Amino acid sequence: MNSPSRSILAAGFETCVGIVRFRKGPEDLPASTSLLAAALAGAVLLRIALLSIPTAETRINPVVVMLLDFGITLLCVFVALRAAGHSARFLQTITAIFGAQVVLAPALFASRWMLLTYYEQPGIGGMARLFYVVVSVWMLAVLVRILRSATGWPLFACVLLALTIEVLVLVAALTLFPLEQDLTTPA
Repeated sequence: MNSPSRSILAAGFETCVGIVRFRKGPEDLPASTSLLAAALAGAVLLRIALLSIPTAETRINPVVVMLLDFGITLLCVFVALRAAGHSARFLQTITAIFGAQVVLAPALFASRWMLLTYYEQPGIGGMARLFYVVVSVWMLAVLVRILRSATGWPLFACVLLALTIEVLVLVAALTLFPLEQDLTTPA
């Protein structure tokens, strides 16, 4: 008896779980614009949730920061794949990056919330910072592995690319929304 085939979204999600567990790569994802749209929608919802956590700094426009993040990521991955001679892998690579973020969304959200909520509390503040660092390093390692699989470049080059993407987003955000310093109090 024929069983119904799984949806492309279910297969894509399962593959993204495998990517986060370092068992699969972006090449295992189907090249599907609908899967990319679902991963991008999930990544947007994740960013909205992360940016909705109240912080002391409220003058940053979350839409602009989100557009910077997505735009710089898309541009850097496009340029890297083009330089590597693998432009055809763009759809799967971007889907893998955003899909991995969606899979890690609960850990990303929980770590950011804990960091912002308990940062200055003795004991639990240290645990919150450690949890945040572990989740951030895990996400960075996933990104590096995706980039390495997609470009075929050495590990060091992919680490530099991943860090360059993060630094470019940070610099662009700080350029648009500089930190204000109180110059009346000594450092």
